[in-house]
Amino acid sequence: MKKTIIDLFEASVRKYGAKTFLLEKRHHKFEPTTYAETREQALEAGAGLAALGIRPGDKVAILAEGSNAWIISELGLFYAGAVSVPLSVKLEESNDLVFRMRHAEVKAVFVSKYQLPKIRRIRAGLPQLEQVIVLGHIPLEAGETAYGTLKRLGREYLAKNREEFMKIGQAIRNDDYATITYTSGTTSDPKGVILTHRNYTANVEQALSRVDIPPHFRTLIILPLDHCFAHVVGFYIMIACGASVATVQVGATPMETLKNIPQNIREVQPHFLLSVPALAKNFRTSMLDAELQRFFYAIGIPMFRGYGLSEATPVISTNSPKHHWHRFGSSGKILIPLDLKILDEEGREVPRGQKGEIVVRGENVMAGYWKNPEATADTVRDGWLHTGDMGYVSEDDFLYVLGRFKSLLIASDGEKYSPEGMEEAIVDKSPYIDQIIVHNNQSPFTGAIVVPNREALRRELEARRTPEAERTAVAAEILGAEVDRYRAGGTYAGEFPERWLPAGLAIVDEAFTEQNGLVNSTMKVVRGKVEEHFRNRLDYLYSAEGRNLKNPENLASLKKIVG
Repeated sequence: MKKTIIDLFEASVRKYGAKTFLLEKRHHKFEPTTYAETREQALEAGAGLAALGIRPGDKVAILAEGSNAWIISELGLFYAGAVSVPLSVKLEESNDLVFRMRHAEVKAVFVSKYQLPKIRRIRAGLPQLEQVIVLGHIPLEAGETAYGTLKRLGREYLAKNREEFMKIGQAIRNDDYATITYTSGTTSDPKGVILTHRNYTANVEQALSRVDIPPHFRTLIILPLDHCFAHVVGFYIMIACGASVATVQVGATPMETLKNIPQNIREVQPHFLLSVPALAKNFRTSMLDAELQRFFYAIGIPMFRGYGLSEATPVISTNSPKHHWHRFGSSGKILIPLDLKILDEEGREVPRGQKGEIVVRGENVMAGYWKNPEATADTVRDGWLHTGDMGYVSEDDFLYVLGRFKSLLIASDGEKYSPEGMEEAIVDKSPYIDQIIVHNNQSPFTGAIVVPNREALRRELEARRTPEAERTAVAAEILGAEVDRYRAGGTYAGEFPERWLPAGLAIVDEAFTEQNGLVNSTMKVVRGKVEEHFRNRLDYLYSAEGRNLKNPENLASLKKIVG
């Protein structure tokens, strides 16, 4: 049966045409746009693209903050038969944008006025980019088209060619490409995840097997709209259910937009919010995942954790208020219909309760990586998506995700251990450690790269009235003592196996950030890149001198941090 995103949207417009779909803050209050009005605006945007020469199969990027125009532009380009290339507004480096736009062969881009300078800087190096459509009012340069002008061109085009244009959207097939979404590369260039129209509509159906969204529900999307999770649960599920979607009031800077969120929550009064762990922790820091969930539960805001990845469009499992499908610390019940199994390192399926790599099969599994058949063949084998994540399924059918299957520590005797739980615990429970990557690649002992919390360390040194000459050495002792709390006799003794606790620390004065490429656009630390970036420090750590906590390299870093 044909079920494209256009089919999904058209069915909802027929059913919920007069109902509010979009909510956007204009003139000091959130103004509604109905399903029928959204459709007409999307048709205008799509027909405008057709008038400018965009043809079915062409790639059209969107680089903008969340807004009505973002959602309408994507629906519009689907009506025109084009493929969407959603780009993260967090991409600051010109070469990151150039790579994605060249690799995806982008012919047109919808860009907000705040993101426009990024496109202007690189346009000369993008000969295939024919159209730049600007969202928002700003003086335009040659070769740029205002969003309002595009819709006017679309109205004129529809007046003459409406029937012919409508056939384009109707001709889209389930397996036609809908989006190319770029994941952050861990060691090489980013990969373009190709998701088809059916990938999206299938994941909507699967997700609705576990959660109920009544038509009166509203959500406020606080995630960037290029995020696959925001796509499916943020607006496609809402479309399927006739529910309403609000976007955060955009500020002149990302920080200003962030500050608008609490006010917008009060105004919209959403029934639920979507978040990712990095953002959820901003609401209240220093808690482990299960503790974080318990905290939100205690204040009357239940937090339901799910699991997914872009290659699975993205949702694989979720906790839910429905039928008490909820366990703290778990990633919830597997969606239906979806096959999931846990494999050991030899690729053999393991029984319930045993951990291994999570692999899934279903209509939500991506079509592949754009122009990367090798990576596709490595990730999707016989229809099974190998997630690279480690987990297990409990006797009562809850999925528990334990970290990266491939980011295991490997001791010199070949024994393996997943470090993520330990890293999370150390950062959450230590005021003095901001970031940590634990490392062991068949090494004589486990080490760690540590980014200290500058302010907390300085405060502690002041409180101790540490003499100037001893500040760096005492700071090193403070950091070492934080790890020692997990050893025998320490406050947290027994939480983690002693042999995997870091026996040596490489204390560095450079944080892991998006700017230096050590954190990806979803705010996850990229282990391989951190290890490569600090390769010299890791090599030194395993020298006779380097294992000593107060080695010259550590003291030099601490000198920059605490003076």
